[in-house]
Amino acid sequence: ILGIALGSAAAQAKTIKIGFIAPLSGPAADMGQDLYRGLELYLNTHQVPGGNTVQIIKRDSTGPKADVAKRLALELVTQDKVDVLTGVVFSKNAIAILDVANKARVPVMLMNSATSSITTLSPYAARSSFTLWQSAYPFGEYAATKLNIKRIALIYANYASGKDTARAFRTSFEKFGGEIVADIPFPFPDTADFTPFLQRVKDIKPDAVYAFAPGGKWGTSLLKTYNALGLRETGIRLLATQDIVLDSELNGIGDIAQGVISLSHYSAAADRPANKTFVAEFKKAYGPDAVPNFFTVGAWDGMDAIFYAIDKTGGDLSA
Repeated sequence: ILGIALGSAAAQAKTIKIGFIAPLSGPAADMGQDLYRGLELYLNTHQVPGGNTVQIIKRDSTGPKADVAKRLALELVTQDKVDVLTGVVFSKNAIAILDVANKARVPVMLMNSATSSITTLSPYAARSSFTLWQSAYPFGEYAATKLNIKRIALIYANYASGKDTARAFRTSFEKFGGEIVADIPFPFPDTADFTPFLQRVKDIKPDAVYAFAPGGKWGTSLLKTYNALGLRETGIRLLATQDIVLDSELNGIGDIAQGVISLSHYSAAADRPANKTFVAEFKKAYGPDAVPNFFTVGAWDGMDAIFYAIDKTGGDLSA
């Protein structure tokens, strides 16, 4: 009887194919690497439920390129027959991928892609990261009531996520008595120089500037330009999303990050026992100087959700 039971269990075990789409080359490659490390670390520290196995099939979206992301999703669904799609850094890529998922009825676990409305576009979508409203809206209140900022300029990447964070901050900041004195979107991803945008802020002379640029080269470049133009010295404070002061970038950024005020749902410095364990495991896997960030934890949590679904469905993730 025992032999029959074991044989039956073995027969039911499945190989679950997970298609991972993220930028693995180009200027956004660090974001894709951070995502993949979170996924990889989770796989290396957890057993797949039910005796199943997992196969990760990686694809490089190369950046915020919706056409590329859509093609890769289609290939993963039709050729590789994946059971779930995941990864996904940029919102425009997520929207394109969800179009494929809706037609193929394939679940998608978004590990980043923070535009609030994205998960309303598909019944097959879930998100393990955050929305920009979750941070930008309370930040607007904090700026007005705790930092006593009266006049502020907004500068942000002109795409879905940038518009989302600007709208959320504006809604809250104005509700609590603040005044938006400038609304300055910049082209994304094609902005190579933030000087004209931040020079406009400097000329207006607000109390502060609230900035959003995606993590990696864009966020770091904006921060460096803020310092190079001397906005700090004029008394214009820099408030920013977590992207501009990524945990993984702080050592390289150095002293120019001093004085920046940011709000985030995650910090590698958090002293919760679970986070201390997570950071320790990350350093063990990737080196003593490696630091996880919100991309990494989004991927870790995304894999945890996928494993939960595998456990509850017996490995059958079909719609």
